[in-house]
Amino acid sequence: MTILFRSALIPMLLCASCWPQSDAAAGKSQLISASSTVSGSPHLMPVETTLAPTEVARGLGELSCDSDGNLYLGSDSPATPGIRKLSRSGELLATFALANHSDAAKTGIEGSFAVSQSGDLYALFFPEHERTRYVLVFKSDGTYKKEIKLQLGFQWIPASIGVFANGNLLITGQEFVKGQPMAPFTGIFSGDGQLLKELDLEDDKVIDGMALSGNPHVVSSTNPLSNRAVSWGKMQAAKDGNIYVMRWLSPTVVYAVAPDGKVVRRFTVDAGRDDLMPMEMHISDTRIAVLFVQRETHEKLMKVVDLNGSELGTYDYDKTADGTGNSNIVHLGLAFACYSAKPERFTFLTTSDDHRIQLRLAEAR
Repeated sequence: MTILFRSALIPMLLCASCWPQSDAAAGKSQLISASSTVSGSPHLMPVETTLAPTEVARGLGELSCDSDGNLYLGSDSPATPGIRKLSRSGELLATFALANHSDAAKTGIEGSFAVSQSGDLYALFFPEHERTRYVLVFKSDGTYKKEIKLQLGFQWIPASIGVFANGNLLITGQEFVKGQPMAPFTGIFSGDGQLLKELDLEDDKVIDGMALSGNPHVVSSTNPLSNRAVSWGKMQAAKDGNIYVMRWLSPTVVYAVAPDGKVVRRFTVDAGRDDLMPMEMHISDTRIAVLFVQRETHEKLMKVVDLNGSELGTYDYDKTADGTGNSNIVHLGLAFACYSAKPERFTFLTTSDDHRIQLRLAEAR
């Protein structure tokens, strides 16, 4: 799941899907190939910074946004339970309090979430004393709508969720396998939780083999049964009706999945170096923005591609105002929260001295 924090890379703002605890250097695989460092790239520079009136950044988890630019902030902190919806000016619009609305889910762990085209929020939820997995659905104003009980015949941990326009759900996760790392699973579920189709994604056998061999690129010494290629992946629906599934690999692998379960496209997004890993993905219009981060140096690179995987832009950031030198660095913040294609802008979260959330818009210069 992507709600646990693994690295405090900026004060009071912890990234939601970052890095393993000190493992050995990551190994290479059939899916990972080294290439030269990208150089001479334009860089992202801040054009506007907005301070949220009241909201603080403690316990931030998964981040998302909708087509209106509203931000959705998950949490793993008891002090800020649920998912918060903020306007582009940082004002609190709604709170989705998962544990308050379901008899089966009074206490537990919040997982990945997705916002549908209609503005409803779908959130994975894991009750403490059940093996059953749920999706809780809320209206855009935070009003509880319904509970979906995911019905599978085996024990599993969902990782990411997406919502098709027809109301069906695409969920990827891992199936428990006794005595060995969990196996990748991806399926389409109906709006009442019935499994309609299990998907066989092209690279999952290779990903599973990497975990079985103990490859430190996808398994951690602190959690050797979980495959990070799946658990740290992302997915999001696009305007073409497909949901795009990203695996946590470098180069990262992306699948475009149609509502009928057909994989209509598979492509890779390459940061140019195999030590840069995909930390976040956001889609706007017909463009996908992927943030890559190097875990030791915190070096960051943004790649933008179209829905076919063709590269549209490569942007470096956390540079000086003129793009040169090593002093007076302008930091955008590590948490990449939203992407807008028209005009092309990137929204990052950082914090003020009193720990309030700052929304920082950036453009390529």
